[in-house]
Amino acid sequence: MDLSAPVRLRRHTHGALVSIASIDHDRIGFFRNGNVIKKVNLETLSLLGVAYIPAATAAAGSAETSSPNARFFVSGSSTGVVVIWDTVTGMIADVGHGLGTKDPRVLDAVQCVAVTEDGRVVAAGFWNSVVRVWKIHELPKRLSRSSGRRPKPPAKAMVQLLHTLRMEGGSPLSLALNAEFGFVLCGTNRILAWDLQTGELRHTLMGGTAFHIGFIAGSPHVIVSGGNTVRIWNVITGEELASFTLDTMIRTGVSSFAQNRLGLVDWNGRVQTFRLQCPASA
Repeated sequence: MDLSAPVRLRRHTHGALVSIASIDHDRIGFFRNGNVIKKVNLETLSLLGVAYIPAATAAAGSAETSSPNARFFVSGSSTGVVVIWDTVTGMIADVGHGLGTKDPRVLDAVQCVAVTEDGRVVAAGFWNSVVRVWKIHELPKRLSRSSGRRPKPPAKAMVQLLHTLRMEGGSPLSLALNAEFGFVLCGTNRILAWDLQTGELRHTLMGGTAFHIGFIAGSPHVIVSGGNTVRIWNVITGEELASFTLDTMIRTGVSSFAQNRLGLVDWNGRVQTFRLQCPASA
């Protein structure tokens, strides 16, 4: 793989960078500043959209990610609430929540979230070692629109709970969804690969702690990062294709920018882009 020249971000400009994605050849970042989420072109630092997430969802310890095409942004909080923001329509909608195992009236904290490119499937991993997967049939028509710093609670999306997946030996650290090849991936000290349609466990991939997971666009290849190490797996065969080590720790999830290209943000505040020397499909 080849490493492009890293782009250093002016991190104070928009807040803390929490997710990266791509539209065509533009690198897109999502920044959080309190309950304000900003969608920003990382090349020009121009502002593309703003959302005001309800305070309950913007609580400390929230988990966030964006769809590969940067249209949808999902946030899950320590209070157990999961919401989705459609950056094109401005809609913010309540997707679902998790229930604690000790007291069914208590919501459990969200550890990680994932969303498909079309925004139709959302997954959330909870502190109680449960992963929930929802199918979104329709976002609400009415809108507590992305304006004002005291937004109304988001309207409820029309959703169907597809799966409640339970794991053993730790809480989920990262999630990824691939609707094209039909996988739900969950990272802990290993990677659990479930079938998106049936909820059956297909593979258990070993290879260190998986803090971040992301699929390479148009392929069953999954990018897994932990610390300063990046590994690439074929999720269909369970084969490890490549691994490499960076000279700095990885801060945000690894995102696929295009065929055989991926990007990440390190702890020095730089966006780094890689060109991978591996096939795009199985």
